[in-house]
Amino acid sequence: MATRQRKTWRPDRNGRYSRQLGWIVDRRSGLRRQPKFYLGTDPRGAARRNSKLEEFWERIESLAAEGVIDPSWMPDGLWPKEMDQLFESQRPIWNDVTLSFAKQMAKGVVQIVVPRDGKISTNYAQYIHQLREYFPMIPFAPGDQAQYQMGYERNRASALSEINAHELRHAVMGNLAPGEVRQCDHSLHQALDAYSEHAKHDVKPTVDGQGKRLKPTASNRIKNAKVLKERHKDIPLSALTFAECEQMLLYWRNRPPVKGKSTPIAVCTAQNMIYEVKRFLRWLHRSDFAWKKPEGLEDINTRVDQSDEEVQATTTGERKLVFELDELCILNEYCTPLERVLFLLGLNCGFGAAESGTLRINEIHLFKPHPDARHIGFESSSADSFIFRVRLKNRVYGQHLLWPQTVEAIRWAMERRNEVGNVSPDSLLLVSNRGLPLFRATSGGNSGQRIKNIWGHGLLKRVRKDYPEFRRLSFGKLRKTASSLIRRFGGGESAGVFLCHGHPVKSDRLLDIYAERDFARVFRAIRQVEEYLRPVFEAAPKDLRAQPQPQKAGRGAAKRLVELKEEGHSVREIAEKVGMSKSAVARHLGK
Repeated sequence: MATRQRKTWRPDRNGRYSRQLGWIVDRRSGLRRQPKFYLGTDPRGAARRNSKLEEFWERIESLAAEGVIDPSWMPDGLWPKEMDQLFESQRPIWNDVTLSFAKQMAKGVVQIVVPRDGKISTNYAQYIHQLREYFPMIPFAPGDQAQYQMGYERNRASALSEINAHELRHAVMGNLAPGEVRQCDHSLHQALDAYSEHAKHDVKPTVDGQGKRLKPTASNRIKNAKVLKERHKDIPLSALTFAECEQMLLYWRNRPPVKGKSTPIAVCTAQNMIYEVKRFLRWLHRSDFAWKKPEGLEDINTRVDQSDEEVQATTTGERKLVFELDELCILNEYCTPLERVLFLLGLNCGFGAAESGTLRINEIHLFKPHPDARHIGFESSSADSFIFRVRLKNRVYGQHLLWPQTVEAIRWAMERRNEVGNVSPDSLLLVSNRGLPLFRATSGGNSGQRIKNIWGHGLLKRVRKDYPEFRRLSFGKLRKTASSLIRRFGGGESAGVFLCHGHPVKSDRLLDIYAERDFARVFRAIRQVEEYLRPVFEAAPKDLRAQPQPQKAGRGAAKRLVELKEEGHSVREIAEKVGMSKSAVARHLGK
């Protein structure tokens, strides 16, 4: 960088930090000199502003090196002929426009407002677009938003036309030529179709290892590409400029309404679609299409804002996403043996549908002391049981100490697995009666819903017969409930290790490289949670392996019939009290 450098940086007598950077041409003498920028009195703030100014000036120097700058032009035509020999060709300078931008940056202005200055709307929009193209490190904003939007819409229809080179050359730097517009015969929707076809090649082996299936992330990309085609107009790829990309991202940032409704899409949905747009543009940049990503695309603000009501609902805890103790007691009472396996794996180990459905027999170690108990500082005996496995979603290793009731449920599942047949040490623990995995992708690449259906359409449906107000929380909320309890008794780091998160200590992402995970602390927290959940274990039936008889009237009504019978009432009296026929009462009592 051909400019003055300081080894020490001290404020002047007024406490201000300054920096001389770049070159201007003195209007009186015609000689070059370095302008001084005052950067404020805060040393850290001055350093940040200085860094931005250096990046700005380096960009101007690179444009000069590329031959974009024309040395024969100077502001207001001031260029003494006798000074020609003092300058090399393509020497970069600040002109009036760029110098005004630099002075605003030195003052700490975050967003540079570009005035209209009498330009027609189309030229005004093109002008701002080219400023963003040439200087992506500066956030430019139109001073006249209405005229800019009008010009943007008009230019959108004629995006293949050349940008006004003369105006840009004499207004932006006095020496810039507009970039060449890429000609392309393909459209945005054609590119999205190709993006979907490319995603179909992203496959992985099936759970049983017998074939290939589409990865869930690839399936999501295909779905999102279809949504993008529905929500965005088909335009030529040559019209997909910086401004158009910004509008696509802004569309999702503003949370458009749900299809067919007036309510806006969820925040997480908007974030996912913004990520999908960025991923599509990165793919398009590397693809065979004649389109290249415009500079400054990464600097576009993509933060999705929430309404005040949504923020309050999140921070005040109105949305309870975990099960209460009495709800857990009811669930354990109503579980079938298979449902209890899923219930206890979720509560004991924080397993979701994917973790439970991919658990293999050789990852379960029953009635064995921990092999590294002495090393990790944990007292273990042959009465203990553990699960050692890698979470497939993020390849993070985890260990879980099992409760006695969890062990009993797993033993039932192992016996059931042996009855199904074709068992080996690496076989899946939970399969259907035909030996198919409970957690497997559909033919369309979507995640299987078998475990979720067992939970929602089986267990919760029976519970709500007797408890209509019982909350219909999903199976995944067991994982949140378990992690909340571990965090309560063991702290945040233990909860992160329990959940097999990649970075349990958010402030130190390198900790796992230097130190082992504290599984002993997690085991102690699991034992404390076990004591806290003792009423849940006591609520289960005495015979955990017995299949409950189907009750059309609900288990609560059946229990009421037994209680009346034990009180000495006859079948006729019971039928009158509960409003059922005598034959129905007799049939239920017989079961």
